[in-house]
This record gives sequence, structure tokens and C-alpha cells, in this order.
Amino acid sequence: EILDALRKHNTHITFFITGKWAEENPDELRAIVAAGHEVANHSYSHPSFPKLTDDQMITELQKTETIIQREAGVSTKPYWRPPYGDEDASVRDDVGGAGYRYEVRWTVDSLGWKGASVATITQRTLDGAGNGAIVLLHVGRDSADHAAVRTIIDALRARGLGFATVAALL
Repeated sequence: EILDALRKHNTHITFFITGKWAEENPDELRAIVAAGHEVANHSYSHPSFPKLTDDQMITELQKTETIIQREAGVSTKPYWRPPYGDEDASVRDDVGGAGYRYEVRWTVDSLGWKGASVATITQRTLDGAGNGAIVLLHVGRDSADHAAVRTIIDALRARGLGFATVAALL
């Protein structure tokens, strides 16, 4: 549903993918890449990175990179998003040393991952989005973000806003 909405609106975005999701959804991952969207790293199992050892952090990133390269033929570097937004100086050093130069955060979180309704997701996103904003939506089955995407795109375009991948935005 999300890919259909993006295709209809000729819109390309960045998907921050966990390795576990990529393993469980290889066809969807390949469809994301085939549609011209950017893919970045969101860890393998979504742990809080400051609670991990240096080796565990690197394993989380490398495992995801390997799965995505194997399944979709693309690299997730140089962008990553820390699970929960949790990071510190040690995390930044380790992740940077692994080739992820850009930690990407968000301007507005739809809260779809938290069970928010379509109306709440839409309103939160529209209230928080503006020029240069990064909107955090989720593709998981537990999120209603997919049902709000078409309305969000239409409303933001009506405001004169466009859409871009993280690489294009930066």
C-alpha cells in the first residue's frame, strides 16, 4: 500500500530497514529497491545501542548490511537511524568506524508504531511536517501508517512541499 501510494505520486523516500524485517520480507525489500527508493540501516534486531558492547553494535549493523546486499543488491551505507534514537559518543564512534557517517533522526514521529489511529497519524504528521522535515513512519504490520500515507502525501503536496530521499535532502 505504501509503495503504491509513493508510485502514484512519483515520490521516492528512504526506508530505514532492520535486518530482521529484511529477512522476513525479502520480496518487499526488493520491491522497495526496484521502485527506486533508498535503503538505509536500522540495525538487525532494534536494540538500544548504548546498552550494547562495541562488537554487538557492529554485528547489528554488519548483519543487516549483509542481508540487504544479498537480498536486494544495495548497500545501506552511509546512513543509519539508531533504534529509539538512542545514541551517545561511543555509539557514534563505533558506527562511524563501520562506515555509517550520517545518523539520521526525524522531525516528526507519526506514532503509528505505538498504535496511533489513522486520524492521529495524519494530524501529527501534518502538524509537524514543514520544509526540510524528516517524517518517521513505519511499514510494520502493527502500524496504521500505511493507511495514512496517501492523505499525508496529498496534503503536503497541497502545501507546496515535495519529497526526497535522505541523500537528496542532505
